[in-house]
Amino acid sequence: MPRQYARYPCDLEARILSKDLRRPLEARVRNLSMGGAMVSLKTALPVSRCRLEILDGTDRAAVDARVVRDAGPDPKDPRARCYGLQFEFTPRTEPKLRALVDRMRGGKGAPGAELKRDYWSL
Repeated sequence: MPRQYARYPCDLEARILSKDLRRPLEARVRNLSMGGAMVSLKTALPVSRCRLEILDGTDRAAVDARVVRDAGPDPKDPRARCYGLQFEFTPRTEPKLRALVDRMRGGKGAPGAELKRDYWSL
């Protein structure tokens, strides 16, 4: 199935939280969209559902997600592994996530990238 949202490359600090984990896992967000993210971890991600907490300077966005694939080794860090997450955002979490995606789209994102879906009208 084709992607609904354009993804934007980034390198953001993040944490993975789950009631099934003893402690949060440190992660890097490698790309981001309104529908999901690719995250890189130096440890295996042993859960199927989690909360991704993205830290961007002083801003923080937290969104529930499903782990949808193990994408293999991280090309930027051979000691890490990438995982694809699909977001399950709510009206409460959407504004923070939208603000982060807008920053990636406007500044740090791929130049000239087009949105595949107008997420402002959702």
